[in-house]
Amino acid sequence: MSLRPVRRPGLVSLLVLAGLPGPARAEPPAPEVQACLLSLRDGERARAEAALGPLEALPFLQADLAVEPDAGNVRGRVTLLWTPRQPTGFVELRLTPNAFGRSLVRLSLPRINGEPGTLVTLSDDLLRVNFPRPVGAAEAVRLEVQLSAQVPRAAAEDSALSALQLSGRGERTDHGAFSARDDAVSLVGIVPRPPLTTGEGARGEGPTGIGDLALYDPANVLVEVTVPAPWRAVAGGVALGETPAPGGGTRYRFGIAAARDVVLLVTRGYRRARREVAGVTLESSVPEPLGKAGERLLAQAAELLGALERRLGPTPYRTLRVVAAPLTGGAGGMEFPGLLTVSTPLLRLAEDPGKALGLPGLELLPGSGEALGSLVEFALAHELAHQWFPALVGSDPIAAPVVDEALAQAVALLAVEWTAGAAAAQAVDAVQVSGAYRMWRALGGRDAAADRPTSAFTDELTYAALVYGKAPGLHARQRALLGDAAFLADLRAYVETHRWGWADSGSLTSLLARRHPERARELRELQRRWWSEAHGDEDLGGAGASLVPALPSEEELDRLLRQLER
Repeated sequence: MSLRPVRRPGLVSLLVLAGLPGPARAEPPAPEVQACLLSLRDGERARAEAALGPLEALPFLQADLAVEPDAGNVRGRVTLLWTPRQPTGFVELRLTPNAFGRSLVRLSLPRINGEPGTLVTLSDDLLRVNFPRPVGAAEAVRLEVQLSAQVPRAAAEDSALSALQLSGRGERTDHGAFSARDDAVSLVGIVPRPPLTTGEGARGEGPTGIGDLALYDPANVLVEVTVPAPWRAVAGGVALGETPAPGGGTRYRFGIAAARDVVLLVTRGYRRARREVAGVTLESSVPEPLGKAGERLLAQAAELLGALERRLGPTPYRTLRVVAAPLTGGAGGMEFPGLLTVSTPLLRLAEDPGKALGLPGLELLPGSGEALGSLVEFALAHELAHQWFPALVGSDPIAAPVVDEALAQAVALLAVEWTAGAAAAQAVDAVQVSGAYRMWRALGGRDAAADRPTSAFTDELTYAALVYGKAPGLHARQRALLGDAAFLADLRAYVETHRWGWADSGSLTSLLARRHPERARELRELQRRWWSEAHGDEDLGGAGASLVPALPSEEELDRLLRQLER
């Protein structure tokens, strides 16, 4: 995700004139806000306040929800507290589950400081709440709105094969981010929030069905959710307790400070595990039949997180959760502050390909098992890298996705190198990064600029090839130009400079140019070549190049096809 080398213009040049919320006035923090602040690691509050100001003054969101997983129903109330710095008469709320023409989440009965407001639909995913009267600068505002949602069932065809597919059919979806299965309900976007404000104070655009769904301005968020037994709720941040609910079931509470996004999942029959990694409680949660895969996932996450923190600095939250989620359409995982998901179909495919494909006894091609395992490990490394980019270094995932996605890919490759060696990283790059670009070219894709908004890409295959496949090559060339030690020091300086702040597509190159003025011209030319021009074939090899090293022989392919036919 992407945008702006400067510090965020305080959460209140944020289109206050358009009614978006800004920081609340300074006053003793309420117990709920204090609870959210418990999510931060030692020393992180001071680092966050250096960029954002007093954290108690951030907007505060509270969601009190009841989930009926078997019926796919969600009901409850959402409260937003803030204080604008300029007079305004409305606030806008984004609903990403509604982004593609289906009203999955409905809001009703808005009240502003106890008085009724009115709701106006601006687009599928954007609503405006008009106030009964304008509010003045520094006047505390409390918005309450009732919420109801119907979570769609994941399609029957969302099988293990979907973990290896990208939608090239022109369909624009959320990759199962808001969907229900028998053992998991993913409620990404269930909490409506004011839209992102960019580094220039403009309203960020909503999801397009390609790439990420949203990023928001930092806010303190408290999520309270009631679920029936034996279901459990999980979210990012500090777990504030589990208590019996008055009508039955269990009530869970999670609080997180300065979060740019929030996620809620409800699961049953999941196995949980945890371990401590350098001051972080790392938790995993996967379906019980995937217990062994979950153990590997937790061990890999611990090793990767340790390697990343030693180079990039600490992640902000005391707890980091890794949860299997029913993602589809080629999404290997999704990132949120303090929580990341890994595709359940991908885990199943790596654990037992024959069973996942409904073909017990399937004989894999030589090396296929290791290749499937590397898919999971690299997806995990990529989502872990997002804990820095954009959870800490904020950017616009819709207007300039190349900023955080290309860097997350490059840093994930580095993490594989740090933990498994250079040869392993080169193999992953050849298949999953630069190899993805070459494969796309062999299928007829046309090279183009990578640094474009998601709306400028015609389909997911093109987006993935250019943003995830070609664009990370810029960072490899920066490293080659500057040397390993200097580039790693520069990456850490980039995180420290923009920690809790904002970056755009020129931010990293600008920092590198300041730190290496003798290379400034070459660095800018590299960015233009890799992100704004079309030299992928020349730089990475195109349609005529060998797609992937060590492709299986025709005999091996024939044997696999015969098994599939049986």
